[in-house]
Amino acid sequence: MHPCLLLDDILRLVAVEIINLERPSAVSFACTCRAIEASVMGVLWGSYQNDLINLFRCFPSEVWEIRESDSSKLYFDFKRHPSPPEWERVNRYASWMRTLIIYEDSTCPSPSSRAWRELRALRPADLLPNLRSLEWYSAADTFVYINLFLSPRLTSLNVHVVPDVPNVGPILDFFPVETLEELRFQDSSGDRAVQDAISKLVLKTTAALRSIVVSSDLSDAAIQHVTRLPNLSDASVTFANLDRLSVSPDAGTFPLRTLETRVDGAGGWKYLLHNVKNLDSAVLFSSTVFQPEEIVAVFGFLIDKGFHQTLRRLFFAVQNQCDLTPQVLAPLHKFESLTTLSVTSFCGPIQCKSRLTNEALAQLAEALPQLVKLFLGAAPCATSTGEITLAGLRPLSTHCIHLETLQIHFSAFDIPSDIPDDALSSPSDQEPPGPNHCHLSQLVVGALPVSTSENSLLIVAYFLHQLFPRLSDVVPTVPNSPWKRVQEHINTFQKYRPKK
Repeated sequence: MHPCLLLDDILRLVAVEIINLERPSAVSFACTCRAIEASVMGVLWGSYQNDLINLFRCFPSEVWEIRESDSSKLYFDFKRHPSPPEWERVNRYASWMRTLIIYEDSTCPSPSSRAWRELRALRPADLLPNLRSLEWYSAADTFVYINLFLSPRLTSLNVHVVPDVPNVGPILDFFPVETLEELRFQDSSGDRAVQDAISKLVLKTTAALRSIVVSSDLSDAAIQHVTRLPNLSDASVTFANLDRLSVSPDAGTFPLRTLETRVDGAGGWKYLLHNVKNLDSAVLFSSTVFQPEEIVAVFGFLIDKGFHQTLRRLFFAVQNQCDLTPQVLAPLHKFESLTTLSVTSFCGPIQCKSRLTNEALAQLAEALPQLVKLFLGAAPCATSTGEITLAGLRPLSTHCIHLETLQIHFSAFDIPSDIPDDALSSPSDQEPPGPNHCHLSQLVVGALPVSTSENSLLIVAYFLHQLFPRLSDVVPTVPNSPWKRVQEHINTFQKYRPKK
């Protein structure tokens, strides 16, 4: 054997290439020599096997079976107790597993209740001793078995707590969090006891934690603990009541780079950002009624903290029907580094809430030349009055040449008057798109009304193609929308447009 194949790093690279081509070949390769088996199988089981059923299939076929329930759901079950040598065989593969995902899928078998019970009674200690990442999405009656897989070496934990899970608190007490670098909890139980148990778990996290995503109201103490974690860079959290919290004068800089949180209440959410210096991405949302002046106040706070100089992605979502006015966008002119901007609120069934004008859009486009994605308002609605016209989109084409995705309420009925009479008859005379042409490829039009006149649709398509020569995806949300005809015309223009 060539000496290079004695190097573990090289063997692992070879194993990855073989696995990507054909997994059975990787197994055959591993079986050719004991010296390379550990490296190859370590890659196969460590990076490509994350399912418990595949591990159980390593038992002899007379030990297990796949059966179908009365509801046509597939279950894995033991036909008899595995012997110690059979467990030893499985443990060999289990020691290589680094990721485990437990979920219930009607098309894939999952352990039966009896299999879970027997696994807990029969399994040897540390079934997956080297597990690094655990994702758990299962029914309430199987949540208790999560403790079978809580390796002390876990660095990533992603758990979904469904309604009616019994004894969540005692179960979470066993969770090893000292080594966790990533913690994700999706709580759909709505149970205050579950929220308290999750807060208690968060309080045990250490300086190793770099990312936390928790869709459960954390306690004041848990939030305070989160803001003291020295290496945390990514947080998505909500809270019960932060209004009464205060920041210690000697608190150090909070190294947060990404934040997702609710901005309800009297401003207690600002506590999370008190000692943050270099915020890169913010996802802010409101679950209560918000007015335009309150949105302006949020943006003003971000400016006061200096985040207009650091933020590259800003998302703000209002859950109520709130007018999106030019005054709301005005503070955003200072966020010159933004590459993604999303400010959305719902429109009513009778009245569109977008109040933006051509002038407001032109000012925003000129102020934010680095934009790649822009979402103003929720998906464009059928009640849109369209104070922004087709011609009003021109500043985006001129100033935001990096723009790739656009969602905005505009009127497709105001046909620009500067389209040459012979433009539609000679599409091949157009110049090929150059580096200074806007890169927009996707335009979300939602349910925006548009004329059903074929000539009008052709003119709309021509104008959009002139502004955005790379536009290839016009996205309506209404079946059989006339916008599909606009898309067909754009495709025709692109077909005849010269290529560089």
